[in-house]
Amino acid sequence: MYAITSIICAIGSNGIAVENEEALKQTVNVAKLIFTPTNALMLLAVLGNTFGKVKDQVLEEEKASKRLIILIILFIIVLFFETSYIRNFITGVLQI
Repeated sequence: MYAITSIICAIGSNGIAVENEEALKQTVNVAKLIFTPTNALMLLAVLGNTFGKVKDQVLEEEKASKRLIILIILFIIVLFFETSYIRNFITGVLQI
């Protein structure tokens, strides 16, 4: 999850003109610390629940695979919006 969030933060912070590169670096690190647990909660909770249901034979593997595909598509869409949000977050923090 940290790797995915790091990539999103790198994309979001790309092209932000700042006078102090150290401030940008620290702000990106804070964004990673904030958004990594958020992303993990969104994705890993549903994944764990789905795998648990498959293991307990409550959910068929075919339905589970469809659920996982939908989850991954939704997560990619969320990451797209999160990139913009992180960019605005970093810009806002640096303007303070």
